[in-house]
Amino acid sequence: MIEILISLIFFATLSVSSGLFCLTYILNLERNIFKLSEIGLIGITFLTFISFLIHFFFPLNTNINLIIVIFLLILGLFKNTNFFFNYIKKNYLISITTLFIVFLMTLNYNPHEDYGYYHLPYIINIISEKIIFGLSNLQPQFGWNSSWLNFSSIFYLPILGLNGVHMANPILFFFVLYLFLEIAFS
Repeated sequence: MIEILISLIFFATLSVSSGLFCLTYILNLERNIFKLSEIGLIGITFLTFISFLIHFFFPLNTNINLIIVIFLLILGLFKNTNFFFNYIKKNYLISITTLFIVFLMTLNYNPHEDYGYYHLPYIINIISEKIIFGLSNLQPQFGWNSSWLNFSSIFYLPILGLNGVHMANPILFFFVLYLFLEIAFS
């Protein structure tokens, strides 16, 4: 139970850090014009793009994912630590409420029945091999690339293993709910 809470906090911080990295170093945009939830959603989009790009050359195994995570956490929060913590302090009620709701939702999570038929084998291919052209000849469902499964596989880290892959849905829900609560309370 504590593992889920720590994972939620860690992956939400990773998404915000990735969004800050993307805004600061790639897009050269001012971070103050964005809400924290928008930065997190930009981070999710950036992590999805990075997973596609890296997967062309390397499998997204624990070593590669750990390098990506450490790189994005260090560079994303390097210049933006004060901004991040001040924003959390300013909106602590929204942050705690959103974290509590998403934590309760995650406790009752059970994968759908097709998870073992399509999603899990696809994720295992992503984390064990670089991109395999012609994989749809073995299984027709593998002919369509899923950005969501690529994004989920970036959460395959040494401590969590395949349990980290399940955190992609709660992280997206966290930032969408955070955005709605920010708009409702403003």
